Amino acid sequence: MPKWRRPPEDLVDRFLSLVPDDPGVEVRRMFGCPCFFYGGNMFAGVHQENLFVRLGDDDRAALLALPGAGHFEPMAGRPMREYVCVPQAVLTDRPALEAWLARSLVYLRTLPAKQKKPRAPKQPAPGRW
Repeated sequence: MPKWRRPPEDLVDRFLSLVPDDPGVEVRRMFGCPCFFYGGNMFAGVHQENLFVRLGDDDRAALLALPGAGHFEPMAGRPMREYVCVPQAVLTDRPALEAWLARSLVYLRTLPAKQKKPRAPKQPAPGRW
């Protein structure tokens, strides 16, 4: 199994400079890297050398049609269904990258917000009070 790699700082900096101007967008860590969330759902992030976005069917097909794009797989053989890694040509084209992030946020707004799961009450350790 390949060893996890820290994302390049310039990729993280570029990603963080693109935070959408929307009060509902949160920046949180996932996979040890920064990601954008809306309504508790992740819609974009950085993972190792990749920047990925979550898209609806039509936009996902359009992005996957670009040379160098691919399905986002945080673990080999385990793709995340709606997520696509942005190709290098888009990473270096700020207006294009902003457009894909905007499409991703538009898609996320169509999804229901995630409900926080209630915490289970703590059980005492066996043999202890």
